[in-house]
Amino acid sequence: MNNKIQKNIWALNKMPPLEYCSLSRAAKLLNCEIEDFLHWHDVGSITLCINLQEIKGTLKIKIDNKNADESPLKFYFDGTLTFNELTRIYKTWSRHSKVYKLLTTKDGLVPPSIQTGPLTTTYELKCFISDLWSIESRNISILLKDEKNAYEERILSAVSPSDSILSNTFQPELDE
Repeated sequence: MNNKIQKNIWALNKMPPLEYCSLSRAAKLLNCEIEDFLHWHDVGSITLCINLQEIKGTLKIKIDNKNADESPLKFYFDGTLTFNELTRIYKTWSRHSKVYKLLTTKDGLVPPSIQTGPLTTTYELKCFISDLWSIESRNISILLKDEKNAYEERILSAVSPSDSILSNTFQPELDE
């Protein structure tokens, strides 16, 4: 029997666990370089997130048609739930990924686009998102080569989607 005590980074640093932190803080805690995180993200060992504030775009949520009648999304589109209730009560994804507000016109909400196929249904919502969203692309190490240290992410996804969601992506509207 192995009596060796294993400690995680939080126990070793005598601090409560962090749900998230900046890259510079994580590098300091783990005694590594920011470049290490970019590399680990690019090879798929970890997923990096970005903290956003009111970014406009299109959220696409794909569900399996087998469970469509029990999907919390159905309750939302039926008007039974608000979008915040959908994410808070039914935990469609992490509370750290927020839909700030749905896009509206003077006549009300912009209706979602619903595409139903033989196996899946995809809902497209025009909205604003905030807080933490996962970076989908696996080539952010290019930041190290870019003199401006600027990177434009075209696809994000909510953190920790539930099993009832096959996929979710958010495409920011790009300023032209």
